[in-house]
Amino acid sequence: MLHAGALLLELSTTWDWFITLSTSDYPLFTQDDILYALKFLPRDLNFVYYTNSTAWKKRHNVSQIVVGSNLYLKEKSPILYAAETRKIPEAFQIFGGSPWMMLSRAFIEHCVNGWDNLPRKLLMYFTNSLFPLEFYFHTILCNTLEFRNTTINTDLRYIVKDIAIEVERHAINVSSLEELSSRAIFVRPLRENDPMMLAIDKYILKRPPNQGSARKMVRPWRNERELKKSKCLWRFVFDLGRH
Repeated sequence: MLHAGALLLELSTTWDWFITLSTSDYPLFTQDDILYALKFLPRDLNFVYYTNSTAWKKRHNVSQIVVGSNLYLKEKSPILYAAETRKIPEAFQIFGGSPWMMLSRAFIEHCVNGWDNLPRKLLMYFTNSLFPLEFYFHTILCNTLEFRNTTINTDLRYIVKDIAIEVERHAINVSSLEELSSRAIFVRPLRENDPMMLAIDKYILKRPPNQGSARKMVRPWRNERELKKSKCLWRFVFDLGRH
């Protein structure tokens, strides 16, 4: 992820946020709506769910030392677990959370360049952690004075659980999906032709199956009344603004 961020910094000077996505993420808004909503937000905000609770650290076994030989071997091999554990650091507090996040350009630059040495130090520390993406950026954000007040504690994701059962029972409608999208811009994990994906296309994105969005590309709303027609976007912008 750091390598990808470094490449983006070299390739373009016009992007504002780095969003981690996987093939199982599905948008709850069109690209135009997301761009329009983010247009009203300060460019230094970082959206990441994080915590420093002892229970969370224990559950994710922060002190466990692992060696992933897949980093330097061609063939896939099992992760090696050390018999000994390591002490929790005292020079900084460890924070962890969701690996899905939206990070500002300024923060990515800070991590890539490592101006105050903390990013490099944490890179070495978390190299031997089982899930480094669930710790690395969270810990830098919360231990760096310049960025600790730029965080919004959300990963902008809705994690599919029981709602998937409701979709299969045809219990999902526009109201329930709007409630879902009032606190997220992506839903995950979805598989190909997932029933929930089809429901989102129908009720939220307003597009026929296997087709692009019905909305025209990059069209500004002419007035407040027209903007309110997209209820999900309206709630998304103002919910973020209240943080």
